[in-house]
Amino acid sequence: PTLKQRTSMLKMQKIAPEMKRIQEQYKNDRQTAAMKTMELYKKHKVNPAGGCLPILIQMPIFIALYQAFRHSADLRGEGFMWIADLTQPDQVMYFFSVFGFPVTLEPILIAYVFAQLWMAMSHTIPEGASDQQVQMAKMMRWIPILFAFFFYIWSMPAGLVLYFTWSAILGRLEFMWIDRKLKAAGLK
Repeated sequence: PTLKQRTSMLKMQKIAPEMKRIQEQYKNDRQTAAMKTMELYKKHKVNPAGGCLPILIQMPIFIALYQAFRHSADLRGEGFMWIADLTQPDQVMYFFSVFGFPVTLEPILIAYVFAQLWMAMSHTIPEGASDQQVQMAKMMRWIPILFAFFFYIWSMPAGLVLYFTWSAILGRLEFMWIDRKLKAAGLK
């Protein structure tokens, strides 16, 4: 699915100037603009929802892993490397408490943030990108921080954060491989 997602994204980037022209030309007639945009998608065989499929596939996996790490008696006390219990947060060092909330050091969570930021910062904004695409790219750079905040606040199990960290690292490596493959095929 990642190859299809990346291919779809590249096709969307290629037709971005034409889409911008359609939006400017028909800015007062939304119906005609939508019709012309759909014609453009058909002409270039682009699926605008092509990048959403991997996210839809990942959500049930995330929910299942969360449930497994939170409620599975078989996983209680199971460790990995320095992590003593994969069902508990990876709290290596306790600093202090703020309003009853512990402030701790969680290395897996820090690795997750760096892996996600590496992935987000390596994406370049294409030339001729619309203002909406530029805003979306900038926003995507902050999502890892938001996710890390939620993982920290909700005390996510270390096993789940470990899964997301490795997923981010392998996803970035796969992304680099796909880009090389698409360049070799002349699609990029």
